[in-house]
Formats: sequence, structure tokens, C-alpha cells
Amino acid sequence: MLEAVQLHLERHMGEHQVAFFDADGWAGLSAEDGPPIDVLVVPPEGERRFAYVCSFGASLRSLDCDRYIRSGERRRVEFVLAARQGGDAEVDARELATAANAVRRLAKIAHLESVVVEPGEVIEFGDWADPMFGSTGETACAFIRPRLPASGFEVMTTGGGARVDFLSAVPVTRAEQDFSRRHGPQALAATLARGDVTEMLDPGRACTVRSPPRNWRALLASMMRRALRRKR
Repeated sequence: MLEAVQLHLERHMGEHQVAFFDADGWAGLSAEDGPPIDVLVVPPEGERRFAYVCSFGASLRSLDCDRYIRSGERRRVEFVLAARQGGDAEVDARELATAANAVRRLAKIAHLESVVVEPGEVIEFGDWADPMFGSTGETACAFIRPRLPASGFEVMTTGGGARVDFLSAVPVTRAEQDFSRRHGPQALAATLARGDVTEMLDPGRACTVRSPPRNWRALLASMMRRALRRKR
């Protein structure tokens, strides 16, 4: 499986390096919970001024989630993120470390928490996730399909017929969480895509949905109360 993921990554993005190898995990000696996870990194090249970070290890076992078990689906995933590399060694190292840490933790959480890993699905941050994406101030993240690699990257099929989906996750605002609850994960995924949200770490990105309009009757009542208070 590792060779297949490596070849798939190189074919769609570029040659990679192993940034983290979980030797203890593969030896069964890890103190960490969850499956052993390595981190593969495609460094910046030419005009591409970002590093591409990919987990490896999550896809060796299908997700143990009730939804997939009931449907008989053997869902295998790996996670990706992109980190800008602008030339400032300290800033670049921090961005890369954030991305590498995030994909490792996402890959572990997918198994430990038995979450549904589909575009638009939202998972709220807990102790396990803070501060997964750095100081974003957000309280949850949503899964999205990767958009930065060459076409065809998001799904890989091994020689043995196993399917592996590559996904990313981005922090989402409370308004986007509310939007997902009202309209569903697929609607949120479409809205994030229309807003050109990608797997690039971007703590300052704008919210992609507008806050729901206030009921006009409630708004009128509020205006009348304020007017009465001023008269007093």
C-alpha cells in the first residue's frame, strides 16, 4: 500500500520526502493512541510555492464507523493539507509543522472517533483537536475534497482493487456549521467549493455563507423597543 500511495502522490503532485516515520507505532511500541501514521511531504518546486503534506497509515484499515459497517462499505482514507512556503525559514517551518501534525491527527481521529469522513461532514473540535490548525479561533472543521493536485488525485485504486480516498479538512465558522445543520453536508461542501476553499492552510479566510436574515417581525419589534427606551 505504501508504494501505491507514494507513486500516486508523485504522479499527481511531485516527488516526496518522508517527514515523519512512526517507527514506534509500526513496531507496536507507540505510546500514542490510534494507528501508526507516517507523513509524506512534497516540497515546493518552481512556481508552486507550497508544500503538500499527506498522511500514510490510515488506509491500511477500513474505517470502523456505523454508517460504513451498515452499508458494507470498506472506506479507506488518507488526509492531505498544503502549507505555504514563502521563503521565511521560521514561518515556513511553522506552517509545515502545523500541516504535518494536522494530517497525522486527522488520520488517527478517523479511526479513534469512528467519524463519517465525507465532503461537508463537520466534526467539532475537542481536546484532541486544539490547536490542530494553529490559532484559527474556529470550533470545528469540515472535510473537503483536495483541489490542488492534478486531476484524478482524490481517488486511488490499488493493484489489489482496494479504493483509497484522499480528503482534507478545513476549519469552519459557526455560520458554516449552522449552514451544514440546516442544509446538509453536501450543501456545505458545494458552498466551500464555490468559495474557492482548498486544502491550503488559510487561518484568515472569509466565511463562505451569510448569516441567516432575522425575522422581519422580530426586527420591527426590536426597533420599536429601542424607540420607546429613547423616549423615556
